[in-house]
Amino acid sequence: MKNQGILAALLASCFALSACNGGSSNKDDNPSTGTETPEPQPETVSATFVDSSVSGLQYQCSSSTDVHLTDARGVLTCEIGDTVTFFVGSIELGSTVMNEDTVFITPATLVGDNTNEATDAVLNMARLLISLDIDQDPSNGIAIDESSLQDIGVVLEFDQTSENFESAVESIMTQLTDELPEGPYTLVDAGEAQGHLVLGLYIQYAGLYDGTVDFGDTVTRLTFVVSREGYAYGTNESADGIYANAANDELAGPFDTLGNFESFKVDGSTGATYFVPATIDNGVLSGTEENGLVSFTATRQLIFDPVIDSALVEQFSALLPLTIHLDDNRSFSFADEALDGFPFGLLAGGTPHSDNAANDPRFWDINVAEVVSTRDDTVRLIAIAMNGFVLDIAVDLSGETPSVQANWTHVHEGTEGTATGFETEHSSIF
Repeated sequence: MKNQGILAALLASCFALSACNGGSSNKDDNPSTGTETPEPQPETVSATFVDSSVSGLQYQCSSSTDVHLTDARGVLTCEIGDTVTFFVGSIELGSTVMNEDTVFITPATLVGDNTNEATDAVLNMARLLISLDIDQDPSNGIAIDESSLQDIGVVLEFDQTSENFESAVESIMTQLTDELPEGPYTLVDAGEAQGHLVLGLYIQYAGLYDGTVDFGDTVTRLTFVVSREGYAYGTNESADGIYANAANDELAGPFDTLGNFESFKVDGSTGATYFVPATIDNGVLSGTEENGLVSFTATRQLIFDPVIDSALVEQFSALLPLTIHLDDNRSFSFADEALDGFPFGLLAGGTPHSDNAANDPRFWDINVAEVVSTRDDTVRLIAIAMNGFVLDIAVDLSGETPSVQANWTHVHEGTEGTATGFETEHSSIF
C-alpha cells in the first residue's frame, strides 16, 4: 500500500491538542543509576466519562481502596485491567473494565452491551447526571458539586420505566441538590436528556480514521472523518486508481449509536459504488461486502474533545468562508454550509485538483470540516475532501487578528505541507 505513515506523521506533528487511541503509559521518570533493578511501574490508562463530559464523578479502581473524582474534563485514570466503579455519593452507577483501548465511558458502557439511549437504565442514569449539573447547562459539560456526593443510604434502581424512575428519584434529587444555588433541582425531562445522551454516545466514535480497502488483488487507502452527529465522510482510492468518495451515503443518514453503519460507501462517484454494512468498535471500523468483493478496516487516528466552546466556534464561524493557501498555486476553502451532519463544508469549488487530476472523481471538490477542540482561544478543525486532501487546521483567535496554521496532506499521493496564508470574507492576511 502506498504512502503508509504519512497521515500519522502529519497528525503527530500538528498541534498536540487531542489524544489518539488510548492513554496507557509505563514510563520510569527517575530510572535507577545504580545496580538495583527498579520496580516496574503499573501500566495505566486514562479515559473520559461522557454524557458531554462529567467532572466531579466519584470512581474507584479495583487495584486501590482510594476514591477519586473525575477531573475538570471528565478524565479518570486506573491501571490497565482494573474494574472501575462509579458513584454519586452512596449511589452506585455501575462498573466496567479498563483496557488499553478504553477511551470513553458512557452510561451505556456501565449498563452493558447493545444498550443505547432507548434503554431505560441508560436513559435514567443520564437523566440523573444531567440533573445534578451545577449550572444546569449540560452543553458545556456536566459538573457535579461535592455537596451532592452524599451518603444517603438509598439504593437507586436505574432499570425501570421513566415514570417509575421519576417517582423513585424525586426525594433523592432534593437531598442531593438542596444546598446548590437555586436548589433543589428537579429531574430533567426524558426527551431532553435523550437528545443530549445521543451526542454523548456519538462522541465515542467521532474522529479521523485511516485504513485500507481490500479489493481482493489490490489494497488501497481509506481515510474518513466521523462527525459529532454520527455522520461519516471521506475518501478511498479505487482499484483502478480513482480518488473516490467514501463513507457517507446521503440517503442512509447517520449510523446508529451502537456504532453500526447500514451502508458504508466505497468507490462513491465512480459509477461502481459498493454499499457495505460496517461497525466501529473500540476505535476500529471494519466491514465486508455481502458477496465478499470488498472489505475494509480503519483505525481512529485522532479523537475529538467531548465538549467544545460554542461561543468560540461562533467567533470562528464569523470569519467564514475561509480560504487557506496551500502553496502558490493551490487553495482550500470551506464555509458554514452544513453537509450531512458536518457543521462546515463546501459543495463545489472548495478543493484544488490533485496532482494527478485525471484521478479526481465526479464532484471531486466537495469537502467537509468538523471541530476537533477549542482550547487556549484556538479552534482546531479537521477538513477532508473527496479527492484525498486532509487538513489539520488551528485558528488562533486570541489576538486582534486571527492566525491560521494548517498542516495538510494528500493521502493518496503523499504530498504534504504547512500553510499559514489565508483569506476570509472580511480580510486577506499573508
